[in-house]
Parts: sequence; structure tokens; C-alpha cells
Amino acid sequence: MESTYGDGVHDLEETVIDRLADVVNRTFARGGRLIVPAFAVGRVQQLVLLLHQLTNGNRIPKVPIFVDSPLAINVTEVYRAPPECFDEETGQYLAQADPFGFGDLSYIRAPEDSKKLNTMRGSFIVISPSGMCEAGRILHHLKNNVEDSRNTVLITGYQAPNTLGSKLVNGVRQVNILSQPCQLRRR
Repeated sequence: MESTYGDGVHDLEETVIDRLADVVNRTFARGGRLIVPAFAVGRVQQLVLLLHQLTNGNRIPKVPIFVDSPLAINVTEVYRAPPECFDEETGQYLAQADPFGFGDLSYIRAPEDSKKLNTMRGSFIVISPSGMCEAGRILHHLKNNVEDSRNTVLITGYQAPNTLGSKLVNGVRQVNILSQPCQLRRR
């Protein structure tokens, strides 16, 4: 249950992970990138956990995955708390593998490293706050990627009216990102 905007019914976890695998696979099949604006607390960690499960299950290709947010990185460290802080099932899962530190996953703290992502070639996933696309590093990733129809912007949470995120969800054809007009190239 998402308590902040809890007036909606959420899909079952199995449905969510299947849909995520489908989006990742379709995006990479066309040589694109997956750009994911997400809330730094909770949503980033949920996505990383699901991507870990999909990677380990060979359900998605092994590609670089980046979490681009100092705040999200700090919050993720809390999820790596001592095992006695978790229930038995979660403690056992975390003892088997570190879902927040697997091989294809990198954490980006420095702004200059964040900017380098936009000059990389090939497919990758970048998860970066803000969840509603109103501020932060995600704006640079969106500006550099929304006009390429191979890429996917995956919106994973509620989008308040009149935010950039809501405009992306509602199919607006042109948006201003960092004061520059960008044409959305939809498939």
C-alpha cells in the first residue's frame, strides 16, 4: 500500500514485476535506455530490488543500472541495516544476496558522474529522483533522452496535476525541460 496517495488500488507484485520485465525488454530490444524518475525514499529501493530479481532470474538482459541520487543512496544504506532489524524471511533473503549491491548496479553521487551518463552509448537504466520530474538530476536525463523514440520514460508513481511527470503521463507532445522545448517521441 502506498500511503501518501493511497486512494487507488495497486497491482499485485507479480503483475508489477512482469510489466517491468516487459518494459525493460522492449526498450532494450530497440537499443534504447530506460529513464526512471522515482521517489528517493522507498520507490528507488523497490525498483532496485525488482531489477535485482529480474537480472538474477535472467528475465532481463544484463545492462548497467544506475541510481543517480545522493539522497537515494543514503536511504539505500538504511536498507542494508543489520539483519536483526528485519523479519526472518527478509533477513534470510538479504543473507543470500545483496539486492542493493549486485554486479550491474552502480550508485552515482557526484554531479560530474551524473552528467557522464548522458554521453554514454548503448542501453542502460537510470533511476533518479524527483518522482514527479520537477527538480533534480532526472531533468538532465529527461532532456537528453525524451526526443529519442528508442528510449522509455517509466513513470512509477503518482503524478500531481501540472507537474512535468503528469504531462509525460498525459501524452503531451512537447514539454519544456530546463527551459528548453523538447518533443516527445512516442512509440
